[in-house]
Order: sequence, then structure tokens, then C-alpha cells
Amino acid sequence: MTNYKPIGVDIHGGDIVSGMSATFRVVNALQEVAQNHPEREFVSIGNKIEFERDFSRDSLPENVRMEYDCNDDEGAVKTLAKMVSGGKICGFYTCEKTRIVTPRITHDIGLIDECRRNFNFKSCRIPPLTAELPKQVEVKHARTWYFLDTGANASMDDAEQALFYARAGNGFARISGRSYPKVGLLNIGEEGSVGGKLMRSCYDSLSKDKRISFVGNIEPWTCFYDFEDGRKDYFREVDMVVTDARAGNLFIKLVKAAIHLFVDQIKHNIKKQNLARQLIARETTKKDLEEAARDLDPNKYAGGLFLGLNALVVKGNGITQISGIKTGLEKLIKYDEMDVVNKMRGVFC
Repeated sequence: MTNYKPIGVDIHGGDIVSGMSATFRVVNALQEVAQNHPEREFVSIGNKIEFERDFSRDSLPENVRMEYDCNDDEGAVKTLAKMVSGGKICGFYTCEKTRIVTPRITHDIGLIDECRRNFNFKSCRIPPLTAELPKQVEVKHARTWYFLDTGANASMDDAEQALFYARAGNGFARISGRSYPKVGLLNIGEEGSVGGKLMRSCYDSLSKDKRISFVGNIEPWTCFYDFEDGRKDYFREVDMVVTDARAGNLFIKLVKAAIHLFVDQIKHNIKKQNLARQLIARETTKKDLEEAARDLDPNKYAGGLFLGLNALVVKGNGITQISGIKTGLEKLIKYDEMDVVNKMRGVFC
């Protein structure tokens, strides 16, 4: 084992997907990740009955310690947050509902002092949840972009909250290896005068801040293509996109639904053809479709980090599949080894 603290894993939180419980999916992912990282120690918290339905303690790798301390939805998150505040683990992974996670991590873990000193309590009371999404395959600037807030806060209350998001996201992008990250504000148009009073105030606040490279208002197309819809000659590179949490959460869900809708429609169109055309499609279109589906698979990017906390908390969606949970756990390990928490302190100094 290394000098790193153990990693906590919530094996209880999450929904049933295709007959598989959250415990079944998380434990399967944890087994593989733990085997791939024998140098790290893991502490899993869950419900004894649910765990023993499919597993035994002997089925876990030697570097995984199982503890039973969870009889309700909040139990595992509460226990893990207390373990973080007690210095027993470096952070944890969970697929529990955001409305359960955010109050607990805010109360027991809290934001780093540097955030508190630079922003009012209302603006940085709850840390933003960050999502990583792919760009169009031909984009040269970067393969992915970061998006926040995607649902940790019920709404964005003022322009200072947007500035908190932008500085946190900008700092995280730099820590992740982007030298001069570009920050955009997701809005209904690119002009600074569009949107409601709050969005216009956010635009003015971000425009005046010299610590970030603000590219202005952007629309969804730009997030994925780095240029305006229908204007390939007008490049607008963006690494980090800030928006209201309600809009961010809906955006993520709409993108996921649109991808599935597109793929399902193509499959349906193929099935309608005669046998000869189906066979041709199976050798051509199907292979291209499967490759595109792999590239856009949400499980490749799963796991959002709460930015600005005193510890690492990575959250998956309640219906995240086994491969997506593995991605989230790998992110947590990587962020710990990158010393993200301490480096984020310097972002707000």
C-alpha cells in the first residue's frame, strides 16, 4: 500500500437498472478497479442484506474492506462523509441522489477556506458538480469540455455564484493540464444583452474578471464543435462552460436522450429494409454506428467531481452502468494522485 489514504465507496446508493441493483453494479466495478490498483485501499459502505444477496466478503480483493452501516438512502453517504471529516479516507464515490449528497458533504466536509474568503456564503454554500463531455471528433483544440453546474444547486442565485463556478472550473481545467482554458456562459444567444436579468449580470461579472479567459455567451452547438452553428469560419474554442444548475442538469439529460434517439432511429430504419439491404447495412452502417456509439458512450465520461470541497467526492448517476462506475472510480484515484484538493486551494488565493 502507498501513503495515500483509503478511498470510500458507497455500494448502496443508486437505482435498479435492468434487474441489477446498485450494490451489484458498484461491487462489480469496484472488484475490477481494486484489482487494477493493488497499491490502493478501498472502504466500501453498504447494506449487509443487499451485499450478501450476490457476494461474500471472500469475493472482494484483499485491498477492499467491507463495512455494513447503511439502512436507508442517506446512511452510506452520511457514514462516508463522517469518515472524510475524521481523516480516515481521502474522499468517496457515490451514485446516490444529489439532493441527499449535497447537504451531507456541505455540512460534514465543507468548502475549502479559500472559497469562503473570496466569495459570500450564499454564492459558495454548495459546490458545483462538474461533468466532462466529448467534443466532435475533428475538433483539434481538445477532445472534451467541462460543464458546471449540472445539478448540485437548485438554481443560480447571483452573478457572484457564476464567478465562483468559473474560477473553480478554470482552476480545475488548469490542474487537469489545460494551459489557457477558455470559459463560456451557456445562454440563449451569443450577444451580451440576451437572457434574463441574472444571465446579463453573470455576463458582465465574467467579462470583468481578469483571472479567467472569458469567451462570452455560447449556445450548445459551440460546446461540441468550437464554432457557431452554420459558421465554420468563426471559431470559438471553449474548455469550461458555466450555467444555471437547472439548465445544466436538463442539458445533460437532453443530450443523452438525443444520442439514444438518433441511434435507435437508425436501427429502426435498418430493420424496415428488405433482407438484402439489412445484410449490407450490417456490414457497413452497423459497424460505423457501433463505433460512434462507443465514442459517445456516456460511460466513458461518467463521474462528476464536486469542485471546491475539502475532500474528493465523485458522483455518478443513479442508473450508471458498471463501466461508468469504473470510470468514476478511476477518476477519483487520478484526482487524488494529482492532489486536486490542495491545488484547488491555490486557485482562490
